[in-house]
Amino acid sequence: MALSLFAGRAFAQEKPTLGLEVESACPNQSLIEAALAPLLRDYRLVTGPASRVAHIRDWGESYSVSVDGASREVTDPDRRCWERARVVAVFLLLSLSESTAGVGDVVTQTEPAPTKLVSAPRMPPAEAPLPTKIRHSLALRSFVRVEVAPASRLVATSVGLGASVRRGPLALSFLGGLATPTHPGQEDGAASRLKLWRFPFSLLLGWEAGTGSVGFGVEAGPTVDILHFEGERVPRATTGTRLNLGLGLNAMLRLRASQRWQADLGPTFSYFPRTYLARIEPGPVLAETPLWWAGLSL
Repeated sequence: MALSLFAGRAFAQEKPTLGLEVESACPNQSLIEAALAPLLRDYRLVTGPASRVAHIRDWGESYSVSVDGASREVTDPDRRCWERARVVAVFLLLSLSESTAGVGDVVTQTEPAPTKLVSAPRMPPAEAPLPTKIRHSLALRSFVRVEVAPASRLVATSVGLGASVRRGPLALSFLGGLATPTHPGQEDGAASRLKLWRFPFSLLLGWEAGTGSVGFGVEAGPTVDILHFEGERVPRATTGTRLNLGLGLNAMLRLRASQRWQADLGPTFSYFPRTYLARIEPGPVLAETPLWWAGLSL
């Protein structure tokens, strides 16, 4: 009888097992196990069959965790893998603590339950990591753009670089580029004696929406074109440089290839309320700078 009583109590004190079914790259199983290790007291983490199994899924800009019918999906477009693992660990701890407390109530009806069955720490929601915490990130950008100015019959290709500081769905971007030179035509159809260089710079405030690998974004803000004029086939030609202030608007379809790479494709518009007239003295006006440009950017 003593041996039977001792064996029964030893069996009651044996820790239940917890298994992980992870279909996620962020967080992966190693990060989840590392976050769970200091928290689990009443469960033993195993790789084989277990009395309880937690399911973790990675959906790109969000992830989900479920155990014993309790589930939660958290949005995290920045894909902070370690923070995700901490949230998963805390959710499992709270859910398993509630389940363990229920099991403890049943055991106490037949025999005194070991204290350890209800000793798991119950962390209040205020102390849990905030899954929606917004952080800043920096994205480097490069682009190639083809633009037309129909009123002036001009076509230009530009390339450029820039950077975006992102906070959640919002981004502040600075872009600068160099456009191929254009030759504004004369009204009589004669060959142009003017070469126009454009150096476009923009400061844009953007917003992005979407889930997974596909998103949509818009950005708008002030743009400045540095205009450089040169005379061609003109004796002793001089040059001139002007600043042209306007507004820019871009829309884009965003395709995310990985956590580090994405492609943006969409139309671009820029409008300049002020134009410049160019002429070669003492002759008539040769050209007027465009009021607006429309293009396609990648």
